[in-house]
Amino acid sequence: MSKLELVSSIVCPFAQRTRIALSEKGLAYDTLEIEFVGDRFDKPQWFLDLTPTASVPVLKHDGNVIYESDIINEYLDECFPEPPIMPRDPAERARARQWLAYSNAKFLQGYYGVIMSQEAARQEYYRNEFAERLRYMEREGLAKLSGPGPYWLGGAISLVDISLYPFFERFPMLAHYRNFHLPADCERLAEWLAAMRQRRSVIETRESDEFHIGVYTHYAAGTQKGVTAREMEKMLA
Repeated sequence: MSKLELVSSIVCPFAQRTRIALSEKGLAYDTLEIEFVGDRFDKPQWFLDLTPTASVPVLKHDGNVIYESDIINEYLDECFPEPPIMPRDPAERARARQWLAYSNAKFLQGYYGVIMSQEAARQEYYRNEFAERLRYMEREGLAKLSGPGPYWLGGAISLVDISLYPFFERFPMLAHYRNFHLPADCERLAEWLAAMRQRRSVIETRESDEFHIGVYTHYAAGTQKGVTAREMEKMLA
């Protein structure tokens, strides 16, 4: 098997998606860590030459350079199909991709809206908006698709779970800076989160609440100028 190299950053939820996927696959890989310094990524020139997005994660494998976390994770599932982390049935796979799209649009817009908004009225708007999006996920996602299983699509973990989890891990940061908590009526989401926290892949990649609170200081203050912050500012405009 050709060597896998992951360019990552311990602070990045998108990179954590791919580290979880690699762990679920039981794949060995080398890590090249991009250090976080103050309110910016300290990006060496070799990294800027590697990817046009200037963001992590980036996977190097078999002479290929793959970027964007969900695309990397689907690539891993296609190259290393066991154990699968996407459904083999085309209709189920389509449903998974629908929720991946929701995760990267509506969910992330609400999540970053809560932490990045500076005016009190705007913060209150996004707290309410994000809570409703979580209730939609509870009602239209887990309640309809998971059945008796603990994960998004039932008894087996999928890329939907992997895509969403890193941001739920960071909810204590939202509570600390913006007094936002998972709504009490999102019981299935709470059960899902508890199940995810028990997985070896999550235990191997997670960081403490205090770590995330420290990392997001600049997001909360409106001084974060990294790639993700700039992209989210456009989404929230």
